[in-house]
Amino acid sequence: MRKMIVYQVLPRLWGNGKFSEFDSGTLTYFKSLSVSHVWFTGVIRHATTISAEGCPASDKQIVKGAAGSPYAITDYYDVNPYLADNPSERITEFEALLNRCHEAGLKVIIDFVPNHVSRDYGKVGLSKPEIKPLGADDDPTVHWRAENDFYYYPGQALKLPFDV
Repeated sequence: MRKMIVYQVLPRLWGNGKFSEFDSGTLTYFKSLSVSHVWFTGVIRHATTISAEGCPASDKQIVKGAAGSPYAITDYYDVNPYLADNPSERITEFEALLNRCHEAGLKVIIDFVPNHVSRDYGKVGLSKPEIKPLGADDDPTVHWRAENDFYYYPGQALKLPFDV
């Protein structure tokens, strides 16, 4: 059995921060290190102050820094537009990255935390309209109930200091 060697990378911090930066030369370099798997962190679309076509920015009050936490997911069915050279073609560019990795003999790991979402999950335009936004069927009149997706302060709407 071959030993598994994983190279973890946060794409937004690699080179120019784009999927295309992981070209055949880069992937050949990974292979020269005996890497068997590339672990891409922060690929799934998350809360960020960066906007792109069809992907509005999240409010800065719920984003950690400019780029945001890669685990504050806004759409599990999409990838971050800022990682693509052409944001409207981001899925195609991501699929091309996966193909380049596989052609180089590398396996790919994408991480995510189930139900670890941004406070604006579903409010910024899910890529699959048939998916209901998280909390759409919640009863906000009770603090907790098993069917709710969020905890609530009954009778109080969430108020963030957006003008700070």
